[in-house]
Amino acid sequence: MTQDFYQQYIEKEGGISGILKQIPERDSLYSEKNYTDADFFQFSKAKDIKKAIEDNLGSVDNNSHSCLVNEWDRHDYACLSGNSSFAMLCYMLGHEDQARLIKKSIENKTAFEYGLLFDVIGGTDSVGDGWNSSSRSNSSFAMLCYLLGHEDQARTIKRSIEDKIGFKDGLVRDSISYAGSDACSNSNFAILDYAFGNKKRAKSIKNAIIEKIGFKKNLIRFNIKEPYLKVDTNSSFSLLCYLLGDKSQSKEIKQTIEETFSFKNDLIRDRDFIPGISSNSNALYALLCIADKFKQEVDLRR
Repeated sequence: MTQDFYQQYIEKEGGISGILKQIPERDSLYSEKNYTDADFFQFSKAKDIKKAIEDNLGSVDNNSHSCLVNEWDRHDYACLSGNSSFAMLCYMLGHEDQARLIKKSIENKTAFEYGLLFDVIGGTDSVGDGWNSSSRSNSSFAMLCYLLGHEDQARTIKRSIEDKIGFKDGLVRDSISYAGSDACSNSNFAILDYAFGNKKRAKSIKNAIIEKIGFKKNLIRFNIKEPYLKVDTNSSFSLLCYLLGDKSQSKEIKQTIEETFSFKNDLIRDRDFIPGISSNSNALYALLCIADKFKQEVDLRR
């Protein structure tokens, strides 16, 4: 996908005014006065990724997963993280009904424990820690709840993460059963913290990610013990940087993501050493493409 391609897309749709007509009336954040062709280049890219997720990662078992998307292109199961991130993308692109349908389906098909949802939707433990309740997935779902106006539900999940999973050395732990800390879990939780007005702690978590997990090739590592690079980890961290006002750092990470990971069928590959494609990585990367809109939507509610 090149800048020329999206410039042609903008011209095909009748310029920025033509694209504006496709955006629901409720969305007053995009206007010709405030947004440039470069912004709509990213908006168009996010739309393409959403469609590619639906085309390539849509559930092959509609009776089981309904409107949910699969976590991976090579496996038929749905996860809380991928569907929460995808539903947020749907909402940001104006498909609020689709986002609400995904949220309802998640709630209908996912078990709870200690006020937290399990990571795998549909009830199978054949994929390892399928019954685990992670801070990464629950932070994403809580953020979805927040964006859709269910702030009390989001706050309850946030408190469960704090009370049941907890912190260690300034970072939120991965899950109840695992005491380690990964960068994606902490970025997701810090974004949620920011949304609820705790910008100071969100900044503290961001700094702890940098100090304790660190960078590799200008990208944040997955965690301390496993230094490989992932798109979802860096997209979430970059989005956090953008929310906190570190736009230059956010854009630099986004550019490095695009230079490091290859694309296939409009979707970005998940890691630096395997060719898999995940819904969570692509949805978070698409949200990063429209980070300015994401920030404005969040800030409107703070």
